[in-house]
Amino acid sequence: MGLDMYLTAERYLFTFGDSTEDSHAIALLNEIPLLGKGDMKPRSIRYEAMYWRKAHSIHKWFVDNCQGGIDDCRYTDVGIEQLYDLLEVCENVKNKDVLSVFESVDTYDFELMAGKLDQYVKTAENLSKILKTPGIERWDFVYNSSW
Repeated sequence: MGLDMYLTAERYLFTFGDSTEDSHAIALLNEIPLLGKGDMKPRSIRYEAMYWRKAHSIHKWFVDNCQGGIDDCRYTDVGIEQLYDLLEVCENVKNKDVLSVFESVDTYDFELMAGKLDQYVKTAENLSKILKTPGIERWDFVYNSSW
């Protein structure tokens, strides 16, 4: 067992107004022969935006900045601005500016010494790509974890 962490991106599909893109997506999804789908209709698309394994300090960032300090593995909404904040933190850690980023330096220094710097590098790279995606403001993000 260990800490598994997920950032999910979901976009609701609109079936009214000027929604040509969404109508096209709904039509394509309706053509997929899923067992048990019956007459159900797609209303959203959900993607795994990011996955981490045992990235404890990044998990702590989500707990402290998105979950009000309560670590209970619940699904938590994450705003675009919060993702920009996490990107900045990861860029600072990636650049080894740990002292200016975290209060509990010992915990984070330990993880950096234990070879966890790659978690920050990958997170920074992936978040940078995600946040530069055209239309990303139309997506909702959710974080959850599992111990």
